[in-house]
Amino acid sequence: MTVTEFPLVQVRRVTKCFAPPRDAADRLAGWLTGKTKSAVVQALSEVDMEIRKGEVVGLVGESGCGKSTLGRVIAGIHSPTSGDVVWPANTATRDRTKRLRAQMVFQDPYSSLNPRMRVGDAISEAPVAHGMVGRRDAQSFAAEQLARAGLSPEFAQRFPHQLSGGQRQRVGIARALAVSPQLLVCDESVAALDVSIQAQIINLFARLRSDLGLTLLFISHDLGVVNI
Repeated sequence: MTVTEFPLVQVRRVTKCFAPPRDAADRLAGWLTGKTKSAVVQALSEVDMEIRKGEVVGLVGESGCGKSTLGRVIAGIHSPTSGDVVWPANTATRDRTKRLRAQMVFQDPYSSLNPRMRVGDAISEAPVAHGMVGRRDAQSFAAEQLARAGLSPEFAQRFPHQLSGGQRQRVGIARALAVSPQLLVCDESVAALDVSIQAQIINLFARLRSDLGLTLLFISHDLGVVNI
């Protein structure tokens, strides 16, 4: 796939801080001591990044350095405390499309899926909610997404606990792609898998990038995985 010279997304001086929640005892202690502010954890500090359409960008660092937080900010899961995430090529698109343009594939494929929801429903839920697919077509749509991720349509009727780790990760990929994103944020997406399954999932990402024109942000702590 050809990489364009124009940016798909720009991260401009993004800072993200978290304030841990305070329980009743903390609030009482704060009232007694006069210290009412919670300790603030700064996960990101004035980060700049530019990702061009068609690129595969590797984001590597040790645990706790803010990689996942940056990925979640770009995907719109977290709002930056300061700074901006700008999509220059999407200024004329509808708000709905803007919200869906980046999707995330998480590290733990089990905890990222609703254990009470069948696979097919998990895949079609967002497209149906956003009016991209009619309810009558949801079943066939989910089957198409599963096939694209390398799974049989029969998996649509199963629950996450009935799948292997590699199969669950393929379901997570199918769910992310179901809303036709431009950018896929892969947050340690193969770290929890066996080595042989890791290679299969990485090959799947490469094929999807070629077939769908995807841009990938690949977050990992493992240089060996990023270099594949």
